[in-house]
Amino acid sequence: MASSPDNQKLQRMFDRLVDKARQNQAILERFQRFELAMLSCDSIADLLHSLIYASEESFVLADTRLILFDRKQDLRPLMSACERKEFGHRLVFDFEAKGLEQIYSADLKPVLKSLTAREKTRWFSGKVGIQSAAFIPLLAGNELIGSLHLGSEDVHRFSADMAVDFMNHTGMIAAMCIQNSVAKEQVRLLSMIDPLTQVKNRRCFDLDIKTEVSRAIRQGDPVSCLFIDADFFKRVNDEFGHQAGDETLRKLAQYIETQLRETDHIARFGGEEFAVLLPECDAELALQIAERVRLFVAGKRVRFDETMIKVTLSVGASTFDPSLYQASSNTASGQAFDRESVIQELIGQADAAVYDAKAAGRNRVCFRPMQDDYRQQAWGA
Repeated sequence: MASSPDNQKLQRMFDRLVDKARQNQAILERFQRFELAMLSCDSIADLLHSLIYASEESFVLADTRLILFDRKQDLRPLMSACERKEFGHRLVFDFEAKGLEQIYSADLKPVLKSLTAREKTRWFSGKVGIQSAAFIPLLAGNELIGSLHLGSEDVHRFSADMAVDFMNHTGMIAAMCIQNSVAKEQVRLLSMIDPLTQVKNRRCFDLDIKTEVSRAIRQGDPVSCLFIDADFFKRVNDEFGHQAGDETLRKLAQYIETQLRETDHIARFGGEEFAVLLPECDAELALQIAERVRLFVAGKRVRFDETMIKVTLSVGASTFDPSLYQASSNTASGQAFDRESVIQELIGQADAAVYDAKAAGRNRVCFRPMQDDYRQQAWGA
């Protein structure tokens, strides 16, 4: 029969095993919740947000970085510049797996390690406090499509002697979700492009303006809208034919787009009218961009066969600036704007400003502010 000290020793060993089993179960459950969150994402932006921010919250991390290999340069365009900007340094699109060969071995398994000063700078931009990290390869079959980096301030949090089965499985799930999201987004975008001009269509504009107005309300930044109409466009069709009109619209879309910022959205709204959304853009800047577009197009000619076609633009602009309403409103803080009312008013004023430009002689820019009584309509109870 075992002595009392032996029994106590066995009990301590058993308790440690039970504690370890409970810890492993808790880790497994965290990884499972994280994987389910990824699988439930509806868009590529939501998925990347889950990979970067949900992982940081779920696993109590100091920093998270995601590198995606965009060899064909077809992944980055699936996200708007504003969406990419929100991720900042945490999301990197790379054209090749440069430098990661220094981390992963030939079997492409997750790597857990304490970090050297050079590695902190290379993979976490030298962020103060990062001591150890887990590097999780994102594998589609045998192809490395990205790398998820989890940083901890605890030097013992990630070490080489730890098991990596959970992380390996999560990396494969993440890679599968990324590929599925990319495929769905590419198909979705095909239905959002105007086949003639190859810019976004009205359907896409309707979605974009909801996104940008929501962002403006959430962040307190202004958003502007331009409506751009080709002057006397019917004459182009009547004098030179509809093929010449089609070529003119294609060129106009290209000309307008060259004068916009990376964060801006251009769409063919209908007929010879284009709509442009300008995120983080106040009225003054919106007028500058609108005038730049107008002048650029006025100085161009569209070649069709041997004919040079001159077209000018009438541009209407309007701006929604949440800070102006908040500063001048007596409404209690914490109340929200009604997004649909904002959208309707923003589009309506920009469209009305186009008619102002045409009535004033065409080939000019006009601005209409949001209505004075809009404040009462926009603020919800």
